[in-house]
Formats: sequence, C-alpha cells, structure tokens
Amino acid sequence: MLFMLFSNYIDAQPSTGKSLAELHEQLIQADSGYFSSIFGRCDIDKASSYLAGDFEFFQETRGSLTLKQTGRAEFIENLRKNFCGTAALKMRRELVKGSVQTTALEKFGALQTGIQRFYLSAGTEGEKLVETTRFSRVWKINNGKWQVIKETDFHQSDEGVSASAQKTYVPDDKNLYNEIVKMDSILFDAYDNCKLEVSRALYSDSIEFYHDKGGVMTSKPLLIEALKNNICGKVTRHLVKGSIEVYPIGDWGAVEMGSHTFHNKLEPDAPSTVGKFVLLWQKIAGKWYVSRVISLH
Repeated sequence: MLFMLFSNYIDAQPSTGKSLAELHEQLIQADSGYFSSIFGRCDIDKASSYLAGDFEFFQETRGSLTLKQTGRAEFIENLRKNFCGTAALKMRRELVKGSVQTTALEKFGALQTGIQRFYLSAGTEGEKLVETTRFSRVWKINNGKWQVIKETDFHQSDEGVSASAQKTYVPDDKNLYNEIVKMDSILFDAYDNCKLEVSRALYSDSIEFYHDKGGVMTSKPLLIEALKNNICGKVTRHLVKGSIEVYPIGDWGAVEMGSHTFHNKLEPDAPSTVGKFVLLWQKIAGKWYVSRVISLH
C-alpha cells in the first residue's frame, strides 16, 4: 500500500517492457558478466561499465555489524588494487542456488537480492570458502544497459544458508536500535496523522524512494505533496511487531529493515498484505534524516 497512491508523481523513466521471468534472467546475466569481468580477467573498464555514476556500496565491516559506505571511484580503485596485478587475490564467486529473487521497480528498473559465496584459491590446497554474504542491488537501465546504483552486503553464516531456521536478531548497538525505532515511530506518526511539517523535516532534501509498484521518486516537494493529496486521512501504517532490525553505517548513519502493513480507510474491507521496507537514516549535526527508502510488497 505504501506509495502505491503516488503513481502520478513517480519520476518518468522508460519501462523495461519485460516479464518478471525475462527481467530475472537479464539480471542474472548482468550479474554474471559483472563478476566474471572482475574475477575472471580483471577487466576493470568492463566492470566499471556495470556501475552507475551515482553508485554507492554499503558493506558490513568484518567482525561487527557496522556498514561502510563506499562511492564509485573508491570502489573501482579497490577492485583494481585487490584483483589486478601480480599480487592479486585469486577469487571465485558463486550464487547460492535458488537464493536470487528479482523484484521489478516499475518505470525504473529492478531490485535483486540473494546469497553469494566467495572462494579464495589456496594454491596446491585448492579453494577455500572465505565469505558468504546476503546482498541487495538496485539496478536501472541506462542507454539500454543494466547498471547497479545501490548495493548492500551483509555477512551470512554459511551454516545459516543451509539451515531453514534463522538466528534471532539481537541488536549490536542497543542504544542505536532504540534511537532508530523511536525515529521510525515519529516518521510514521506523521504519516498516519498528516503532520506534513514533521514529514518535511525528516526527509532528506536528496531523498530517493524506490517502490516495487510505483517506481522511483527523487523529489522531496513532490513526496510531501503526494502525502498531502493521497495519504492524509486515507491510509495508516501498522508495524509488524518485532520485525525491525537496525545496523550502523559507520559515522554516516544507520540502516533500518522491517515489515509492515497499510490500512486503506477508503477501502476498509480490502485485505492488508505484509510488505518489507529498508530505510537509510543519515545523521547530520545530531539530527536524523531519511535518505533512502526501499518499499516492497
């Protein structure tokens, strides 16, 4: 339900014109081309062509739950330093079978999620599994070519990949968790009760909103206008109890993930389905702002 009512305000972008199956296969091929250019032949120019100009990479720091933000130039230089030359690491990457899911972002591109394993060549000892991560990538089409604009990687225990049960989430930073849960409450209290000035104060001027049904919105004024015209007095949000997870992003801010439902007051008998969301909160001069949103149904 969240921002399905915003469809008239979504940035105009070309539709992919593909079925979900075709879209899924296209991104699997793009994913394969990207990683083979890095690990297979260290073609940095080719690898770079898969990264949009505003590409951002958020990666969990090993040994903690802190995410490190990396821009495109630094990310490409890290690829060159680690995987090219005589001292390059000899790596192989594989997708965990059946783990990859594709969600269309209408009029924009797609969200791809999954689990991947990285193997390091250990000479005469063969290969060694060194890392398993759970990833999410936002892809868009640029001049007919798929490019990644946002990627987030979290470490995943390999034991957890094969086991059906997942470990219960425990916040690494309880104070940060409580702070973000409070901000979530303030944000959606404003959403539910048409407190437009509060909403305006909480959204970053550079807000990017990705929605699987509506597409992408990058205009804060249009976002606030859409709240006023389409949400105020019509829609309320209900958080799924216990679903929120919060992880630090270094000194930049935090990522919040969770599940929620929305109740449309104009259609009180309409069923509410559980949707997933990701919010990137940025802290500037002691104040929290919503910088990026991904909303899936």
